[in-house]
Amino acid sequence: GRLTLFKRYAPRIASMDQGMNCFIAYWTFYLSLVAVTFSLTVHAATNEFGLSATASYSDRLLPSTIDQEAPPQVVRFCYQDEALYPYFSGSGMDIPAERPGATIEHLQYLFARVPHVTLSMQRLPWQRCLKYLADGKVDLVVANYNVIRRSIGVYPPVPKGAAADAAPDAKFALTRQDICLATVQRLAMRWNGKNFSGMNKVMVAHPQSKMALPPSEQMKMVPYPLQDYSLAPELLLEGRIDAMAINCKIRGLDSIPSELKHPEFVVLQPAIYQHRGYLLFSQQFYQEHAQLSDLLWQTQQQLETSKRDRAALDKIYRHYLNGQLVQQTNRNH
Repeated sequence: GRLTLFKRYAPRIASMDQGMNCFIAYWTFYLSLVAVTFSLTVHAATNEFGLSATASYSDRLLPSTIDQEAPPQVVRFCYQDEALYPYFSGSGMDIPAERPGATIEHLQYLFARVPHVTLSMQRLPWQRCLKYLADGKVDLVVANYNVIRRSIGVYPPVPKGAAADAAPDAKFALTRQDICLATVQRLAMRWNGKNFSGMNKVMVAHPQSKMALPPSEQMKMVPYPLQDYSLAPELLLEGRIDAMAINCKIRGLDSIPSELKHPEFVVLQPAIYQHRGYLLFSQQFYQEHAQLSDLLWQTQQQLETSKRDRAALDKIYRHYLNGQLVQQTNRNH
């Protein structure tokens, strides 16, 4: 009887075994495909610093790279001892407890979002800040790009495919400001977006020692430096200068001085130049804390891509920009 049963059911059992094998093979292939897809997705989400683009701020420092028992890493920041509105308020070596300046509040916002790090600040003459950076006596300044400064500090990465001494990738900029020309109505009619029609040269006022006019292929600009830049609008009306250079936008926000929002004046578009300020670390600090430096650059970039953080930073700058005056504008760091 057992032999008869075996002969009857053996083909069915064999068929079931084949079906089970096919079932197992199918799901093995499917799970392998899912694993490969996940691996490619994770790789694609990794940026040039080797950090996950979707990681939270606190997740970006690997546990093996930081000693949670050790005191927080101090980053020594230096900035100029003269007021430079809206970026820095007050003068001298003291750091204002309230309204210290938009750049200072921006940095405080940034550092608050990076774990186990503390920002310390000191004020010195600007050239001494740069000297201290070169000597490793301070760790960080905020500066516009200048190829000469690559010998004393480390800028964020350059765009992909760019030369090693090219300007850093704009996505890592901490500050952005557009420089425009302002003039009077009669001359504004000659502006064609690149130069003034019928004018071989243009006398352009700018703040002495605070902003150099950028080179221009479209027109010959003759610099007219002013120690007291609040005199520039009056000189425009008197016809002693043809135009004056101003910050017209900061972070894309209107930063036109209140004196120039008058029917007699016109702020010309487009901007003739754009300044960008970057976190510039000392060579010594970057060698010892490369991952932390990379993290700070990357976190700044992500602040600008986050709608909530960008709005919070815009609010900081608006607080300072409302009602600013001519003599408080322009920067050449």
